[in-house]
Amino acid sequence: MPIVNNNNLQVIFGTGDIAIKIGCKGKTNPSVMQFVEVEKSRIGQHVEIGSNEKMKVDEAPIALVFNKIESLDVVINQLLKLRGIMGGN
Repeated sequence: MPIVNNNNLQVIFGTGDIAIKIGCKGKTNPSVMQFVEVEKSRIGQHVEIGSNEKMKVDEAPIALVFNKIESLDVVINQLLKLRGIMGGN
């Protein structure tokens, strides 16, 4: 999961030990995507994390908070470019 040193924080994907939880209060409120470490499982497999109660932005070690849908679009577009570089469709 995350590797922390004095200069940066890295989240290492591809080993099956990261779960992603998302939440949104509505169209005009911030939305959040949280990354938490879980027991290793098959990548893409549904894993229960936490409860179904309201999410708190600070309840996971890493959270991406989006205040505008345009900022989410920028991240999605960069991920799609990276997918192409890695050989994905």
